[in-house]
Amino acid sequence: MTAVKIIEKTCKSCLNKSNITDFTLNPYVGCEHACRYCYADYMRRWSDIEDKWGEFVIVKTNAPEILKKELAKMKGTNLGSVWIGSVCDCYMPLEQKLELTRKILETFNNSGKKADMQIVTKSTLVRRDLKLLKELDAEIGVSVGIGNDNTSSIIEPKANLPSERFSLFVDLNKEGIKNFAFISPVIPGLSNLEEIFSQLDKVGCKEAWIEILNIKKSVIDKLEPIIRKKLPEYYSKFIYGIENYNMFCKNIEKEAKELSEKYGIKLGNVIVHQRDFKK
Repeated sequence: MTAVKIIEKTCKSCLNKSNITDFTLNPYVGCEHACRYCYADYMRRWSDIEDKWGEFVIVKTNAPEILKKELAKMKGTNLGSVWIGSVCDCYMPLEQKLELTRKILETFNNSGKKADMQIVTKSTLVRRDLKLLKELDAEIGVSVGIGNDNTSSIIEPKANLPSERFSLFVDLNKEGIKNFAFISPVIPGLSNLEEIFSQLDKVGCKEAWIEILNIKKSVIDKLEPIIRKKLPEYYSKFIYGIENYNMFCKNIEKEAKELSEKYGIKLGNVIVHQRDFKK
């Protein structure tokens, strides 16, 4: 597997206004996990980097210092909602060494400001910061769209296995940290919602959000050859779901509601992207 290129850069801003939340904050751009379905590759337009998405990570080396200055200038104590890691997994393996995410959390904690903070991750490294996250009253979304470890290791080659991610809910609940499952992406043929909801029920997860696979061309171009070559037993269902995307989405929305009632797990939004495969 291609080694990830690490690119160190300084940033001029850290907190960025967003249409989704009040602010987003990304300690990194790019992600080591190299998930085959990631659609954040559009960020390459502004990075001036030729490497493929998943093969590089931009490290914002001065992000904690810039954040400290930004927070000091902001009036009031309540910042609103802040999503940390919108175009990266801020707990990717590199974070173990660099601790950029931790330094950013510490900066928030020492600032006297309050924020509705949310982090979505596939990484068990989040355990390192549980005490700090509790102090910040942060909410953690654990991302798992494939419940099978063997399948996940092919589609999400550098992420923690689903079985490892499911176990996070036990620790999050024990520490009293708000949490939810982010079942993302739901991939035709590969994602078994019944299997995932069953596992979530066993570990005490009480809320789940769902995101159905973004079928823009760049995603399918990456994902289709891998499923065809390495997971051929799922290939026909995958293609059928993509070619009948509207029906697939409706079926997932219906199944999600049924499973939510069956397992007593609150269902948040079911996120659907564009429904035209030709785009």
